Amino acid sequence: SSYLLETRIRANFNRPTGLELSACLFGRRPRHPLLMIRRTPTPRGLVRPAVAALLLGRAVGVNITQVHLAYGPSPNTEMSVAWASDQAAPRALRYVSAAGLDPNQVASLKSSGLTGYVGGLLEAPLSSATRYTIDNNPWGYPIVWGPTWDDPPTWNGSFANYTSPWIHNTTLAGLEPDTEYLYQIIGASEVWSFTSGLEPGAGPAQGKALVFGVVGDIGQTADSELTRDRLAAFRAADGSTEGSGARFALLVGDLAYADCDQTRWDSSGDFLEPLAAKLPVMVNPGNHEIEYFPKTGRAFEAYEARYFMPAARGAEGLQGGAEFSEPESDGDGAPFCTPSQFSSDYRFGNAFYSFEAGLVHVCSLNCYGQTSKGSAQYAWLERDLASVNRSATPFLVVMTHCPWYSSNKNHRHEWQTVAMRASMEGLFWEHRVDAVVAGHVHAYERSHSVYLDQVTEGAPVYIVVGDGGNREGHAKGYEAPTPHWSAYTNDTSFGHGAFTVFNATHMRWEWHANSASASPSASPNGWAVSDEAWFVVPEAKGRAKAEGKAEGKAGGASGSGADSGAQRLLLFLLAAALAAGFIGALKAGLLGGSSQGAYAKKAAPALAPAVYDRPYSILSGGPESGQEDGQGQGGV
Repeated sequence: SSYLLETRIRANFNRPTGLELSACLFGRRPRHPLLMIRRTPTPRGLVRPAVAALLLGRAVGVNITQVHLAYGPSPNTEMSVAWASDQAAPRALRYVSAAGLDPNQVASLKSSGLTGYVGGLLEAPLSSATRYTIDNNPWGYPIVWGPTWDDPPTWNGSFANYTSPWIHNTTLAGLEPDTEYLYQIIGASEVWSFTSGLEPGAGPAQGKALVFGVVGDIGQTADSELTRDRLAAFRAADGSTEGSGARFALLVGDLAYADCDQTRWDSSGDFLEPLAAKLPVMVNPGNHEIEYFPKTGRAFEAYEARYFMPAARGAEGLQGGAEFSEPESDGDGAPFCTPSQFSSDYRFGNAFYSFEAGLVHVCSLNCYGQTSKGSAQYAWLERDLASVNRSATPFLVVMTHCPWYSSNKNHRHEWQTVAMRASMEGLFWEHRVDAVVAGHVHAYERSHSVYLDQVTEGAPVYIVVGDGGNREGHAKGYEAPTPHWSAYTNDTSFGHGAFTVFNATHMRWEWHANSASASPSASPNGWAVSDEAWFVVPEAKGRAKAEGKAEGKAGGASGSGADSGAQRLLLFLLAAALAAGFIGALKAGLLGGSSQGAYAKKAAPALAPAVYDRPYSILSGGPESGQEDGQGQGGV
């Protein structure tokens, strides 16, 4: 045994000097109140002294941590880069296109750094630097943690003051679309790389696919780490090893689970860096980002300060306008730090925004802001949806933290969610939103296409992905009987999802449970697909969704709408006959066969138009295999 330092301390910039810290690591008991050292065998969540010294050497030497990429206002030519430092002085960032470099040259630059490279080195504008302070935090300060990362802290109940590190940001402009770049923040040893965005309307390169990951309520536990690493290592369904990994990720709220302990925002930034320094991570505000401080009346302060999304304009309404449910009060008329039922005036900035990547338009909404028809968010959403050119970006995905359709027993009928759905569901229907991803409920669920509680042709598919692995655990239990609009549920596994856009007519959703098989033969990713749905747009035939097979037991026929049962049966028989060749190709391996789902070796071919005689038809395929820890429904 030896004295060990928890890795979280890397995020605290009020620490002692590197020399003193090294002394702590190698045997001296620290006197600094913010260092928590104990003599213990190395449990999960800690690192051995030699390893810790190496990790801390980078932070102590140059104090550049929490690197985070995000798309700029023009995602195909701009990339925002943010990081944290204990120094306010603006820093430069150097970057170079990897186009034309062979793998050996790229590897050499990553190991030796970009300084001195003379082959077209570019330099971004000097970074801006801001910081924020929270005084007299009434929620106390955690001073003692359990033996592992997953154990809750012991609170001392006192007030605490906090000043963030300097949060730097710069934007790389003039990028070539769909191009790999190497970049290095001056003063840091690490050389990272990213791939710039696809031009709006541009499909993936020949033989490749556009993949973007989706996860909610991730936190920073060992389960979160598995989710993060699997998302970072995700391979597209075509199975290739180049150019088909996730190009960006959506984090659907509840990011750090700081819960008003601001140092956990710092540890969360470090936790996400292995993912966020390599690809744009686009965030959304959840209730754990609220952090309402009654002495100032401010909310969402850390969330707005630490991320740089492609805002329509600067953030407004961080102070004032808070509404919350009385049961979520501390007894003095102030809400808890992270109330589940809450509304405020927070708008623009990171609250709501949109961006386009290739064939997809993504819209991020704030369910804890004003959502009524007279609100700024509603007016912005109406304009944004109306501006989407569905010929260029045929797929439309919305993310918001609060799930509109969830059969889980947790977070049911919360008033801000009910109000948001009542005012905005009509817009989603009018503009034919394809999919709505949400979190909040710590489980997974996918709906059929649903509008006003009815399975309806052309309506959005609602997906709950609050299963990222946070410290609060699973949200257990679903209502019985299962609502007819619910297609698949799982409340026992953490996991993540991803959309794969093959071309202008085919997009696939898949969800992976972390507990699923890790067999290399299970899929290109090395683990099984637990649930899957296809979104298909037949050429010149309007829009349609084809929900794919879920890994589960077949349920009875489900769904309702304008068609009679006989009409639906006729449609199914016609579809089955005309699509026989396509299904045969699937099973023959032209798209890749698997008991866990289909994996395309090339971009999926267009289905015969006759399969979709009418616009907005729904075709559901029944599951083929048993299910271990979820439930699925099939049928037309």
